[in-house]
Formats: sequence, structure tokens, C-alpha cells
Amino acid sequence: MRTEEIIAIFVQAILTTCPDKKITYDFPWFLGFFEKNKEAIFSVCPGELFRTLDLKTDALLRIMDGVSLSISQATSGAKFDRSYVRLNYGATVDGCDYLYYPSASPKRLIVNFSSMGKDRFDRYSRYWDESQKWESDTAYLFFKDDSYKYYIGDDDFPKTGVYLRLIKQFLAINKLSPQQTFSVGGSMGGYGALYYAMLMGMRGVIVAAPQTTLRAMEAHKFRNWIKHARSTGAQWRDIDMLCHSTGNFPYLYVEYGTYSADSLAVDTVLEEYKKNNTLVLVRKAGWADHTVDSVLSKELVDNTIDYFEMHAAMSSLY
Repeated sequence: MRTEEIIAIFVQAILTTCPDKKITYDFPWFLGFFEKNKEAIFSVCPGELFRTLDLKTDALLRIMDGVSLSISQATSGAKFDRSYVRLNYGATVDGCDYLYYPSASPKRLIVNFSSMGKDRFDRYSRYWDESQKWESDTAYLFFKDDSYKYYIGDDDFPKTGVYLRLIKQFLAINKLSPQQTFSVGGSMGGYGALYYAMLMGMRGVIVAAPQTTLRAMEAHKFRNWIKHARSTGAQWRDIDMLCHSTGNFPYLYVEYGTYSADSLAVDTVLEEYKKNNTLVLVRKAGWADHTVDSVLSKELVDNTIDYFEMHAAMSSLY
């Protein structure tokens, strides 16, 4: 769909939903598009109708429902294409890169944190819907961190608040709670998944060979992990203590091999989990490397989330 057509849909949705009042813009999904085409939107929008949109109003939800539906209907039948997906479903907000796949009837949000690799979103191709109708009951949010600062930033530019705001906004948009949210990640992404699951009190976290403490990173045969982790300065928090300081022990699935740095990282967190009554699933495999291609498969992630939800439902009966 051409930019002019999207602008026309955007403005028509605003005129239809909020014909007589200004609204405030605070919705991250279209932030990149809005900023890029702001002048064009203003040029066809009469008077001082709007300057920003407010997530707190039902009007915004109706606007974005209408815009996303119109766009997806006009662009259905698209096979996965990296450039297309990033252009139409991605944005950067306050230095945080993300992709978002919506859901027509959301029952859960899955937040994916990518591992240490430049300009790479992990796992986003597997959940692409060629029809772009997004009729599944799961919404997906994908993050990457090209700065290798573990999704927390540093003392000059802290990022925890930005990621929290983004996740909470997408929860609000989908009318979901943290207990309907799951985080997924491996290696550096495993740190991000654990960190935000504990900060927000998510239902569960699924990780592979996560980096969890500075001490465990010292066992890595290269210095890149510890160098990047220390560059975060006072923003860094070891995961084994974070669960206690937040009081949150989300359901945990973790898989890892025999690599020393990984064993130290995982075992340290498991020791703290043993002190709390919560669900923990552990797969200690025989691979000697930090990670292997078979970790965090789509089937494993989906089945684990199903199990977490079933366990939560059964636990509520007692």
C-alpha cells in the first residue's frame, strides 16, 4: 500500500472517531510512520484537529483497529520478506528497536528478546501471517539491541523505562495483564527476558543459555560478554538477586548445555528459585557450546506456554 493511501486511512479514522476534539499521540506502533509523514498528515487534516494521540482513550484503540485492519486487508497475501516486515511492522522509539504482530482476539502477549547479533530480530519469521489478518489469539513483540547493552542501556542513556513503557502500552492496547504475558530469549536475550519478566511479574519466561550474572560471565572464554555488561554501569542487576528484590518468580523454562559460563549462570538462578514455590522446567543437555541451532524451537516455546497456562489454570482451582 502506498504511503498516501495509509495517510488517507489514518486521517479518515481520526475524523470518524474524534470529529470535534484534539487527541494526544502516545502510541508506539505507528510512531515511526507518523513522524516520517507528519507534514503530509497535517496537510490533509483540517484545522488543529490533532497533534498527538492518547493511549488512555478508547478513541485511539478504535483508530488503530481501523487503520491496521485496512492496511492488512489491502496488503494480504504477502510472503515473509525482511524489508517489508520491518517497514510495515517495526519502529524505533527512544532508541529501542521493535517489531509488533497484532492479534484479532488476543489472549496473551509474547515478548521476544534477541541474542547478541547486529540488526537481527530472533524468531520473528516463524510467526509471520501471510494473510495479515492476524486471527491467532497471540500478539507478538520482538526487540533487538544493537548496542549490546542487555536491554537496559547505560548510565548516560538508561533504557529500562523505555522497554517497560513499550511493553505496558502493548498490554493496554490488547487489554492484557502481565499474567497473560510471556518472555522468550537466548544468551543476551535470555537476560532481557528474565529481567523484564521479573520486573513486570509476567506469567512465565522461556530462556536458553541465559547470561545472568557478572560473575558467571567471567567464565566465558572471550571478553565480549563482560565488556558489554560492564558498559551498562549502575544499570546492571544480577538476575539471581533481581527475583528477590522484585518478589517475582515467574514460571521458568530454561535449557542449557555443559559450557561452564552457562552452567554457572543457570545454576545460580536455579538456587534462588529453589527457595520459592513456583514452576521450574529445566533441560540440561549435552552440547558443549554456548548455544546450538535447536534451542527455543517454535514447537517448544508454544508447548511450554500452553503448559504454563494450563498449570496456572489448575493452580487457581486449589
